[in-house]
Amino acid sequence: MVFLLRKISLKACLAGAAAALMVLVAVPPSHAVSDAGATRLPAVTTAAVQGSLKKIDIANPRFVERNRDGSKLFVASPEGLVSVIDTAQESVTKSVQVGPATAMSLSPNGLKAFLATGTSVTIVDTSTMTVASVVAMGDEVASMVTSPGGTALYVALKTAGVKVVDVASAKVTAQIAAGSNISRLLATPDGSKLYALKGASVAVIDTRTKAVLSTGPLTGDDGTISPDGTRLITVYGWGLSVIDTTTDKVLASFSTFLTPSRPVFSPDGKRAFFADHGQPYYPKPGVRVINNPMLSQINLETLMVGQATPDRQDYFHTGDVTVSPDGTRLYKSARTNIQVWGARSADFDLPLVETIKFDTYVYVAAMAPDGSKLYAAAFEANAIWVVDTSSQPRNVWKDYNSDATTDLLARDTSGTLWLYPGDGRKGWLPRSAVGSGWNGMNLILSAGDFNGDTNADVLARDVAGDLWLYPGNGRTGWLPRIKVGVGWNAMTAVVTPGDFNGDGKADVLARDAAGDLWLYQGNGAGGWLPRSKAGIGWNQMTTILGPGEFGASGEDIMATDAAGTMWLYEGNGNGGWLPRKQIGIGWNVMTAIVTPGDIDGDGLPDVLARDANGNLKLYRGTASGGLQPDLQVGAGWNVMTAIL
Repeated sequence: MVFLLRKISLKACLAGAAAALMVLVAVPPSHAVSDAGATRLPAVTTAAVQGSLKKIDIANPRFVERNRDGSKLFVASPEGLVSVIDTAQESVTKSVQVGPATAMSLSPNGLKAFLATGTSVTIVDTSTMTVASVVAMGDEVASMVTSPGGTALYVALKTAGVKVVDVASAKVTAQIAAGSNISRLLATPDGSKLYALKGASVAVIDTRTKAVLSTGPLTGDDGTISPDGTRLITVYGWGLSVIDTTTDKVLASFSTFLTPSRPVFSPDGKRAFFADHGQPYYPKPGVRVINNPMLSQINLETLMVGQATPDRQDYFHTGDVTVSPDGTRLYKSARTNIQVWGARSADFDLPLVETIKFDTYVYVAAMAPDGSKLYAAAFEANAIWVVDTSSQPRNVWKDYNSDATTDLLARDTSGTLWLYPGDGRKGWLPRSAVGSGWNGMNLILSAGDFNGDTNADVLARDVAGDLWLYPGNGRTGWLPRIKVGVGWNAMTAVVTPGDFNGDGKADVLARDAAGDLWLYQGNGAGGWLPRSKAGIGWNQMTTILGPGEFGASGEDIMATDAAGTMWLYEGNGNGGWLPRKQIGIGWNVMTAIVTPGDIDGDGLPDVLARDANGNLKLYRGTASGGLQPDLQVGAGWNVMTAIL
């Protein structure tokens, strides 16, 4: 096959990409729903509309803390403006001015905010957003941490060790001789120990006796304690150390190319993630270039460390790393981008599944407790962006097990449905049988998130022409099916292109016997708005596919004609196309062509094709808008009657 490559920029899409003409589902068809009657043209069901993202204007959001239930964000600027954001309203509700601030901490119950304001700590009552107390420290405040119960605030000072503040009385009750130059103060989850990180040494403090237990040989400028409190990972210079907090002994140390970011733990505490700048090199004398920054992870059970694939990294900025509450995704700040990485596996080659682009420098400030929203702070733009993270990353629309990687479904001649969980790197984990009896459907489509619940769904047409929605449950299964149309056997081709008209909802395209192509706009809740004609003359095409977003202006369509020429129709974002472009020839030798989305984890849509010998070929999408030469990823696939 020959591919004609072209240069096209890609932007993030709002909905999951689409499927080939023949795909399938993982539960047997049900016949418990009564027939609503038949009409010649497809009838559809209408439902409600989804919401959208929002930008919150707020001055210089340098410090951001979220309360426990996620209902409020507290934001402070270096100039000392402290504001509260109601996350339901997505707006600033109150603000209070304090002195210039260098740090902020929040009490566990969210009722008090503590601001480091020079040589004092300002305590803000968050229920009224008023200054409750100003506690003099007598020295510059370097770091703060609250006790787990919120009764005590531990304040690290530049030269005077650590002071203990009783929160109720706003009085200093003790001073701990922990030394000077403390850069970060950490508390174990049970509150029994403090770790005062001072670079070349670490002071370990017993919070009950206020005694310093040791001052070495631990090192660290920054660090994080695991959720269960058994491990401390410190960052010092160009390396990290894993420490057992029971014995305060170093279990392992790892070298990095440059200073890594602060580590973050997976929710189960078995892994930790950090970003490293990458190895410097010198292309010519006097010129020093930092190679790819690398996202890395530590397996805390084996004490092994590994890096994600270097050619998928951001070249310009290490950035901090945030892990989703369920542990399936990582969010890495990278200048004007936030990268989304799959994190389900302990395999070191983590897949990059999405890049969220902004027009200003951003960092991940907070996430909702359920992981449905991400708050990206932009200093220069004086804003916090609310990002919907409940949906799948761009071009990862067929993720049936909610691990942020594209999966594959295949039906064999007996009607058994097999799930091949994607590994995000051009391959699959061991398959499992997830259904039987699926040879009763003559058309099955992966619809992306068709009903607005963030899970990948399936549309299936039975022999009577009834169209059924199988809502995905995100755990390789489906909720009870719903009839969403009748008379769909009048259509000779049905395609799910993703968000074709740019309204943020998954749509459907269907070709009738006359060759007319109809757009059924999704309403985001499992139904459609009234249909409109999107094209004519489409009966000359033998295959119509919805690959996702190859172009720069919306969801696209790929189609092959009888001569085997493949054409790309770039969506214009308004329910139509830009002029078509030829991107390949010789595709009529393939017995099946599938557009599953992003198979190899690089964020770009890919194509799978089966040849006459049953070999499965992967054609990786490129950033220039074409396809790379084929790569064989399977054999014996001619036993399958459908591949998705």
